[in-house]
Amino acid sequence: AGDTMADWVVTRSLPRLSRAAMEAAARRVAGPLGRTEGDNVYSLLARLRSLMWDHVGLIRTGEYLKQALGEVEEIGRRAEGAAVPGGSAFNLAWQDWLNLQSQATAAWLICRSALERAESRGSHFRKDHPEPSADLYNVYVGFADGAMPKVWTEPVRLTRLTPEAARPGMTVEVGD
Repeated sequence: AGDTMADWVVTRSLPRLSRAAMEAAARRVAGPLGRTEGDNVYSLLARLRSLMWDHVGLIRTGEYLKQALGEVEEIGRRAEGAAVPGGSAFNLAWQDWLNLQSQATAAWLICRSALERAESRGSHFRKDHPEPSADLYNVYVGFADGAMPKVWTEPVRLTRLTPEAARPGMTVEVGD
């Protein structure tokens, strides 16, 4: 995987960013500075962490994942209007607000990806789908033009070794 990724990165050109897009991003992250009204950032962070532990932790179900997804979206909406008093210099509340934005996005992606994988495989355990699927597929996430990320699945393309060839089912006899 590392070799493949290294080859892919070398062939890619750097993305072009418009000045307007960079200025809009800077305005968005500076937007809450000085806001004294709104939800408490720390309460939202605690709610998000608790939600992820309780509903998206070690043992998952589709029902809990759907509930968590809705609550993560609500936390994300509330975070946009959260209070972040003070300016940008040495403002821990602002840093934690920025962290909350990232954590809410990561939580949304985890919930959506876990919903797409309706099977148990590796460390992903679904109580409502305890067995791995016979079909091998990857779950992908893509971003486009600042919109919500898209999550989808695609079958695994086996390019080097098939599962049948990797299984230790052959018997080897050792002579005297």
